[in-house]
Order: sequence, then C-alpha cells, then structure tokens
Amino acid sequence: MNNARSFRRVLFLALALLAWTVPSVEASDAVPRLEPAPYAARLAETAEPLPVGTLMEASLVLSGVDPAYVSRGVEKLRAAARDVSKLAEEVEDQGALAEAILSYMHETMLRAYSEPVTEMDVLLERGVYNCVSSAVLFLILARSVDIEVFGIKTNDHAFCRVRTEEGSYDVETTNVHGFNPGEKKEFTDAFGRITGFTYVPPNRDSNRQDIGEKELLALILQNRASYDNDRRRFVAAVEASVDAYHLARTGDSAQRLSMILTNMASWYNSQSSFETGVAFLRQARAVYGPDSRLEKALSDMVHNRIVHHIEDGDLEGAREHADAHLRAGEIDRSHWKSFMVYIYQVEAQDLAARHGALRALRRIRDAVEALGADSRLAKSLSVYEHNYEVEAHNALVRAFRADDLEGAGRILEEALAVIPDSTLLKRDLRRVEQAQASR
Repeated sequence: MNNARSFRRVLFLALALLAWTVPSVEASDAVPRLEPAPYAARLAETAEPLPVGTLMEASLVLSGVDPAYVSRGVEKLRAAARDVSKLAEEVEDQGALAEAILSYMHETMLRAYSEPVTEMDVLLERGVYNCVSSAVLFLILARSVDIEVFGIKTNDHAFCRVRTEEGSYDVETTNVHGFNPGEKKEFTDAFGRITGFTYVPPNRDSNRQDIGEKELLALILQNRASYDNDRRRFVAAVEASVDAYHLARTGDSAQRLSMILTNMASWYNSQSSFETGVAFLRQARAVYGPDSRLEKALSDMVHNRIVHHIEDGDLEGAREHADAHLRAGEIDRSHWKSFMVYIYQVEAQDLAARHGALRALRRIRDAVEALGADSRLAKSLSVYEHNYEVEAHNALVRAFRADDLEGAGRILEEALAVIPDSTLLKRDLRRVEQAQASR
C-alpha cells in the first residue's frame, strides 16, 4: 500500500469515528419505546427472501440514517447493482461472479475497516465498514444478480456464504481475498491482522450459525445498540434492541434485549428516577413476559426507592411504597418486613431524641404488635426499656433529692406500669416506701 493511500484510509477512518468519540448524557426521565418501530414491525412480517429493493432500503433505515438520505443511499446501491449486473455478463459461473463482486466492493466501495462502524450510510459515503455492513452490502449485490446467499454469525463476527451450481463457499466480506477464504494464503495472512477476528471454517459448526436476511439486517441494530449502550445512550440502545429482537426472534437477540433493558433500568436507578424506572420495568414485563434479569432489576429498583424515601426522612412515603410493592408482588414478605422493622426503628430513634425513651419504647411495641415477634425488634425493645428505666430512675433521684416523695412515687408508679419486672425500679420503690414510712 503506498503512502498516499495509507493516508486516505487513516483520514476516512478518523472522520468515521468522530461520531463515536463523545458520549452523550441520557435524560433521567427519558422513556424508550418497547414496541418495534412501524418499519421494523412491517419488515419482520415480510417473508424471505426479501426483495432486493427492500434489502437496500432496510439496510439504510435500520442504520438510523436521516429519512431524507434513504432515497440517495438506495440510488448508490442501485448504481453498484448495475455495475455488478455488467460483471454478470462477463463471468461464466456464479462462484466466479461472487468472487468478482467481492473484488468490486473492495476496489470501488470499501476503503477502511473499523469494527464499531456498522451503518450503511457511513459505508456508502466514506467507505468505512465492519463485518456486518460489508456482509449486508455483499448480500444486496449478490442477490441483485440472483446468487443464493445467506449470513453466517459467530460469537462476535458475521460474514456470508453463497450456494452455486459449482458448490457452496464462505465469503469473508471484510477482506478482498475473502472468497472461499480457507483456500487463500493472502486471506490468512491479512484477515486477523486487519479485523482482529479469527476465521471459523465450516467444519467448526459449534461456533458458526446460518442466519437469514432479516437476522443479518438485525445485526446492524444490535451493533448500534451495543455502541449506544457503551456511550450511555440507553434510550437509543433499547429501541434498537427492541427492533433487532422483533426482526431476528432468536434466543440470542432476546438475551441481548434483556441485557440492554437491564442497563436502562440501572441508569434510572443511578439517577434516583425510581418512579420512571419501576413503570419502565413493569411495562417491559407486560410486553416481553417474566425475565429473571429484569425481575432482579425491579427488586433492586424497589429496594432503592424505599431506601431513598427513608434517607430523605419520608418514612410515611417509604411505608406506603413498601406496602404497594408487597401487594404488587414486587418484594416478598420477608423483604417487606425488614423495611417495616427499619422504619419503626428510625421512628423510635427520632422519638427518643425529641421526646425521650418512653415514646420510642411505645413505638417499638407498636411494631411488635403489627409485625409479630422479631429478633431485631426484641433488641430494640431491650435497649429502650433499659433507657427508659434509667430515665425513670434519674427522675426519681432528682425528686428524692428535692424531698418530693409524692412526685417520686408517681414516677415509679408510671414507670412500673410500663416495665413491671424492672429490678432497678423495684429497688427504688422500696427506697421510696422506706422514706415515706420514716416520716
């Protein structure tokens, strides 16, 4: 490669990556749609093989291009298809034609490989591509001359395979030597170095999977979702994942959607946007059914929502939300009881600071009556009984020193009514009775 061409490739790559360098900040109350966009819904219902014109349009729409660009992009693809049609007049067999199409792509359209750049408009305008966009381009051009072609997906890579009268061949679309790649040393030398991927040949079926046209198109959306998610553009990530799932309808797309939905929920959690987050997760469950990852996210959201109220001093709000989430089945009774115990304990602590131990003790006893026996409440009871016992004893000592035996008697009467088994207070009572008798 000469220096001038090397510079152009670097420049194209730098321009393509500009849009990926600055993460945006998601609004904490932004709510993504959970149903497919109308275009994706219609495409999902369209039978394969898709018309070539539909493939062209879909590749652009699913790339998220400006609607005004779609017709321009389709015309660029049609122009490339016309070039390929001319190649078909010159090449005798379909295998050779498929290889010629791959060469045409790299000679005239593909300029620089970049893993994150999956959008078809970037490929068409700048020549920057990745495995998905180049595979979609090959699918369109090969289908335009009636070559049977389908996608191949591995754990982290995509390419194509063609079926011809001569045989079936893999097409690693990221590499000019990628037709029937296992047979070419030039491909082996360059592919992994350029892309970072490893070619998975047909005899390693455990790591490669045939996919249809819609699932290949869905990979555009999945890649967009991944990169939006990494840049904290969670609403865009969710909506792309929703559309990808409805196009692909595979276990993998369902898992990816679940992960992206969970990340959206985590964002709401981190922003303390609990009301929006709970509503979002409830809607996700209503649309897509139970999911263990989302149920865990909802449980965490509910927990943090209640804790947030407690930390803000809104104990009544915390109690109301705990009750509501218990009724909705979003927390279990054990979790609910833990919150109730803690709320009562916080209330008791506040009452003790403002009004003394007796008010706190009564609040804990209310808790025991409402919630039943609990070791945490038993410990609080012991603490506040002791504190009240000490408070009553100190008040009695002050009255005794002031020679107010009548007042001391009233203090003991009230205190023993609350904690009748107090050894300390019983001893104080004998002391008062002796003093009264000696008068």
